[in-house]
Amino acid sequence: MNGVSIFQIVREQFYSKAPATIARPGLARVQFAWLAIGILVGVAHGFWGTSTDTGASVLAANAVFTALSVTLVMFFWPWAINLKNDAEFNAKDERWQVYRLTTQLFWTVLVGIASTGLAVVQLALPLIANNENIMEPSLAGIIVQAVSVGLTAYQVLLLGQSVFHLYAATFWMPRA
Repeated sequence: MNGVSIFQIVREQFYSKAPATIARPGLARVQFAWLAIGILVGVAHGFWGTSTDTGASVLAANAVFTALSVTLVMFFWPWAINLKNDAEFNAKDERWQVYRLTTQLFWTVLVGIASTGLAVVQLALPLIANNENIMEPSLAGIIVQAVSVGLTAYQVLLLGQSVFHLYAATFWMPRA
């Protein structure tokens, strides 16, 4: 039995081995664009975000988005398992739609877990008072907050893309 590593999921998320009949040549660029948008949102929040701690809000958003991701995985998982046992379907190129969705969903869940973990760390970081006795986040808190917000934005984009992958995969799937 071969194990699956996180690196394999990352590779398959950003580089698809799908056959030319269903390949989307711009898919890798879209993946990097979503990542770049998430990074830009995080950087913008780090520089121009509010000085109040947004950890609780980000944690709530991550909880909802990660729960939605896990729900999509649970909805789709039985179909994916049944299709792996269907020799006729496995001979078709459309099976790559199912593989692409599976990778997309697992990547989205992994990003959700990471962003939720950072939001929890953000809540645990102590605040320091400046000279006016106004509570300001520390530099470490600002960085963790910016990364957490960026990952949350990235997760939202991945969820949107997951819905489109779910549509494409279910369009090609036989009854399972």
